[in-house]
Amino acid sequence: MGSVKTAVSMRRPLFEQLEKLARQRNMSRSQLVAEAVEEYIRRQESRELIEKINAAYDEATPDELDLLRAMRRRQRRILEAEW
Repeated sequence: MGSVKTAVSMRRPLFEQLEKLARQRNMSRSQLVAEAVEEYIRRQESRELIEKINAAYDEATPDELDLLRAMRRRQRRILEAEW
């Protein structure tokens, strides 16, 4: 897939952190920013999916609510472990 060049403005302290991390990981700033954006998009998509699932369970039975709570706890642990 082709690449697209873009300009991004950010505060200097954030840029300096970006530079430092890119050097530490031996990668370009562009690679690091692209990876960060991809991860952000994946997380947003996951959150949206969870919201849709939660909406579907709004009228759940007590047994279904217990299961839903367990699923939410598990999902929360998974998301927290990724960060």
